[in-house]
Amino acid sequence: MKTYHKDFGITASITDLSDGTARLTARAQYGKKVHDKVHSSRKAAESAWRRMCR
Repeated sequence: MKTYHKDFGITASITDLSDGTARLTARAQYGKKVHDKVHSSRKAAESAWRRMCR
């Protein structure tokens, strides 16, 4: 499952991978990739996204 979040001009997508991990990819306003990392779970990826938005 892939979900999108948008805040402060940055769009993040969280993709669940088959091994239970989740990939967080954040892109700036014009499509430049600013963050791309695999996290241990969806919850960890969402927490990282919230920390980025502070």
